[in-house]
Amino acid sequence: MTSQEILKPYIIFTKFLGNFLGPNYEVVLHDVTTPEKSVIAIENSHVSGRGIGSPLTDLSLKILQDKLYLKQDYISNYISITASGDQVKSATYFIKDINNNLIGLLCINMDASKFLDMQAIIDSFMGATSDYFNLCEKSKERTNIKLADTEAKANKIEKAKPKVIEENLSTTTLEELTTTIINQVLIQTDIEPERMSPDEKVAIVAQLNEKGVFLLKGSVIEVAERLKTSEATIYRYLKQLSR
Repeated sequence: MTSQEILKPYIIFTKFLGNFLGPNYEVVLHDVTTPEKSVIAIENSHVSGRGIGSPLTDLSLKILQDKLYLKQDYISNYISITASGDQVKSATYFIKDINNNLIGLLCINMDASKFLDMQAIIDSFMGATSDYFNLCEKSKERTNIKLADTEAKANKIEKAKPKVIEENLSTTTLEELTTTIINQVLIQTDIEPERMSPDEKVAIVAQLNEKGVFLLKGSVIEVAERLKTSEATIYRYLKQLSR
């Protein structure tokens, strides 16, 4: 059974989830065998602005590179960033074949902005109500119970906060994805590529390799251009790192 045949039922499942969960939930199906155009189904795409044919994300590439799917079946409750800078709560399910190879990703991204706006309104109302009741005489016991209840709720909210594993959902093309990952690495150094030593360039290539950038077609060419070196040199660095 091919990966496409395994993923075919998930296309319908993507539509089902998108329809059931509603417009605040983006549901995306990736075929990881084609990372440059991995999105094969997407519902409520306005959340991230991506579409059919968009590439894998930076986090998805790292999952492939680190082979995280061999250790667990999904990751959930992490933060992703959209092109508009909005934070969404995300989860990703790993779709594997009978040999435990990763062939697809089913992702859900929840846009919580409307819920947060609603929460702000409720908080404002409750604050005004609290001010009113503070003018009234309350027993110390009742106040202590209220404070204890508030503290308990705050603890529950704190525990429910998503894990901070940021994923960039803004890239819609292979070129954007490659450039974004390279920029993420280069911005961490103050040294211009022209002034980098071979060892410093190897360190940059190592970081890019850890992020899975070399799983993308054409990435060696762009990395070579950005590091002001040749493609052959980048391949030599990669061979050196694999030893």
